[in-house]
Amino acid sequence: MITMPRMPAAIMAASLWSLAGPAQTQPSPEQYERIRTTLTEADANGDGKVTRQEFSQHRAASFQKLDRNGDGVIDLRDSPRIRIAQSKFDAAFAQAAQFYDSNFDQRITRYEWDNPKQNVFALVDRDGDGVIVLSELPPSL
Repeated sequence: MITMPRMPAAIMAASLWSLAGPAQTQPSPEQYERIRTTLTEADANGDGKVTRQEFSQHRAASFQKLDRNGDGVIDLRDSPRIRIAQSKFDAAFAQAAQFYDSNFDQRITRYEWDNPKQNVFALVDRDGDGVIVLSELPPSL
């Protein structure tokens, strides 16, 4: 059985958030669901809370997973060889590049990944305490 590689929710959440533009402070319901999924995946110890450290570790692991050839850059050379997976990766990469590719070279460096245009964690962590309690998030917008 061939399994399709999934685009980590972190990259999808960020790329969906970016489609709304920098002026938007409230995500759409679809963007919110992606963010919620990302935060749930980032809860490494399963305690229902996501710390900034857990979120950062999840993002680092996502970068490593997406950088399939290990060259320290996410670009189309990291696209899977299976045609269906390739088209999904390429579409998601195009969206993510809008958010992360600050110099518009169609490559996402580790620096660009670690310094996105919009800090999703800070937007969700409204009280700024460095912890997001998943049960306190509204189920939807």
